[in-house]
Amino acid sequence: MNETAARKFWPGESAVGKRVKLGAPPERFPWVTVVGVVGDVRHVGLDTEPRPEVYRPYAYNPLGAPILVVRTAADPAPLAGLLSAKVRSVNAGVPAYNVYPMEALVERSTAERRFVMLLLTGFAIAALLLAGVGIYGTVAQSVAHRTQEIGLRMALGASPGVAMWLVFAQGVRLTAAGIAAGSMVAWGLTRWMRGLLFEVRPLDPAAFLGAAITLAGFAALACYVPARRATRVDPLVALRQDG
Repeated sequence: MNETAARKFWPGESAVGKRVKLGAPPERFPWVTVVGVVGDVRHVGLDTEPRPEVYRPYAYNPLGAPILVVRTAADPAPLAGLLSAKVRSVNAGVPAYNVYPMEALVERSTAERRFVMLLLTGFAIAALLLAGVGIYGTVAQSVAHRTQEIGLRMALGASPGVAMWLVFAQGVRLTAAGIAAGSMVAWGLTRWMRGLLFEVRPLDPAAFLGAAITLAGFAALACYVPARRATRVDPLVALRQDG
């Protein structure tokens, strides 16, 4: 049986040597002994939880359409014809069909999910660009409105680094507010995102931290040009504009 069945029927115990009955009547479904536990297999898709399964000898329970799995170290694509020929050599009346590499089967099972995630990635990149443009525009407008203030500070002895920090501080506040609001919205959408992920936690701290660092870096880049411009303000020109 598989690991899911072993955990369900005998949690915390070894299933080997235990006996299980697979149905009724007893003449058709006698008691069988578990001789081993194998790993779970996801038959439908990666997002489908494994079900309890019991494996029995093929001679005891033959299937109408058996599935053959072959492991190879070489490229499996050229071996499809060879495998079909081998099957026909054993029994010419047995057709071999639906021969696919395992990678192709996995890609088919995740095609829709990958398409949705690709769309979400595109929207995320667009949102990142819009956030960068918005921060740049806001900070640039603030620099234009605070030209006299920056010029006066520099005339009183403030260094260019201080002027740059004045501009960066506003961008940092905007970025921090955006990260906080975005994190709360993302946390609220975790239940919906859970169905799109496989073996990844929606509340993954590394993912949230990576997104915050990326946005902060992009925002810093958007603030750099206005901040650099602020350090080049001529105090005399700025004070004349005040008059």
